[in-house]
Amino acid sequence: MLSRISARMTHHSNNARTMAQGHRAQHTRAGNTSELIRLSHECLAKLKKVEINSSVLQTITDLSDKYYIDLHLLAQSEYADIPDELIFLPDESQAARERAQAIQLGRGVGAVRNFLESYSVTVPGMTLDAAITPKHKNFLIKSMQYGYEALKPNDQRAFVSAIDIDVLDKLGVPMDPEAKQLSIANRKAGKQQLSENHLLALLDYCSSYTGHFNAINDSKRVWQLCGTDKLASITACLTDSLNEALNILSTHESFVYQGPAWKGIAVLDPAGPFRLSRMQPGMTYVNPHWSSSTSIESENYARSKADERCCTLVITHAEGVRVHVFNDRTSNDEGEVMMPPKPLYFLPDPEGKTFSNGWLNLYCTMKPDQPISEGRPPVPLTERV
Repeated sequence: MLSRISARMTHHSNNARTMAQGHRAQHTRAGNTSELIRLSHECLAKLKKVEINSSVLQTITDLSDKYYIDLHLLAQSEYADIPDELIFLPDESQAARERAQAIQLGRGVGAVRNFLESYSVTVPGMTLDAAITPKHKNFLIKSMQYGYEALKPNDQRAFVSAIDIDVLDKLGVPMDPEAKQLSIANRKAGKQQLSENHLLALLDYCSSYTGHFNAINDSKRVWQLCGTDKLASITACLTDSLNEALNILSTHESFVYQGPAWKGIAVLDPAGPFRLSRMQPGMTYVNPHWSSSTSIESENYARSKADERCCTLVITHAEGVRVHVFNDRTSNDEGEVMMPPKPLYFLPDPEGKTFSNGWLNLYCTMKPDQPISEGRPPVPLTERV
């Protein structure tokens, strides 16, 4: 195990050194903690004052340029001081929280910086169709058309049945007559279907290329962990349509999923110990956003034991929405399931293990063993947002 942990340390140290090349920041180990706290609080204070106007892209870019690398380097340097035997242990100390906040802030401003290259958000409350750039919209449509061709016939029919026929015609989806009739029948029956904005939001979040799922998730996590909704307000044009789309799909039988699911999560990074402190047996955790998982165990994104994403979250009973038909062509066979932001009840490892050979499995369920009414309702360990 320790050799793999050593590999993980080297992996992150190399990344940090690469990021630091040519950068103005040169920090010594002494005073790292106080400097990390100072920079985090400074970045957070400036973020709270950001105004959503025509200059927001430049403002967020400036924040990213000024803080992203330093926050990462300082948090990683502090994390490297943790003894090997403690890295898989939960830590809810203030120092662990500060590291998690620093990493989350850096990731958040970096992801939203990229997001603003595709969505020209200039005023609060913009809709997706008003914010999305023509270039990005065209990319999503072309990607959808290419991916649709690769779907199995039954998946094509499910895709078409959930989308308004006028949207399908406008975007040039090549429907067979049977699939087209499904969409028309659902509209006549008054069944809610996806609009163009809904479809674009799903295509973007489920894309392997755009990376805007990071902006959605990280902006919500910054709100949850750091207490500011500024980034979430910027990404709301996509988030709002995505949430509406997933709720609509949950009313279509062919998209509803119930059963086991798996998810690869990162715990071998500076935010890992604090993250683990929220996910221990007997605890209840509520994600601030819909969460991606897979119904196919081998397709979860847990990676090698030397990688930060060395933990598999096993959801013994998940309830969610199948979205693989909205994935691009490279990933529509991965069985992606989106789980709503509802409580996850964490369970003991059925074999009594904590971790083995540098690999960690965590277990949870969306279905508690006993009805809430039979006992005191569990209290989520994170704020709902």
